[in-house]
Amino acid sequence: MEKIILGGIEKHLEDNAVISHSNHGFMRGKSCLLNLTSFYNRATHPADQGKPGDVMFLDFSRTLDTVSHRILLDKMSSTQLDKHIMGRDSEDTKFNDDTKLGGAVDFLMSKEVLQRP
Repeated sequence: MEKIILGGIEKHLEDNAVISHSNHGFMRGKSCLLNLTSFYNRATHPADQGKPGDVMFLDFSRTLDTVSHRILLDKMSSTQLDKHIMGRDSEDTKFNDDTKLGGAVDFLMSKEVLQRP
């Protein structure tokens, strides 16, 4: 019975695009290991091309359920971190605990590469 219910739930989630394709860890075929491998490939790509690269990891796992997302975004902006670096959908109802942004930039003026939807 559990497998039938699980199958129905998974089908609904896939058919209705309820969960973003970038989310891993709880959907069939999208393991945490696959997520880590995907991140590693994106993070090391600039180094493979002889370019410098930086990685910023923000772990909101403990705060997402207890702190207003608006407060988190305001605190981040007070550190001179551009709010848009979190993505265009950084609103309370769309905040995601698995947001990935990435891109290779050669200078500060090209930060738009990181901010594309």
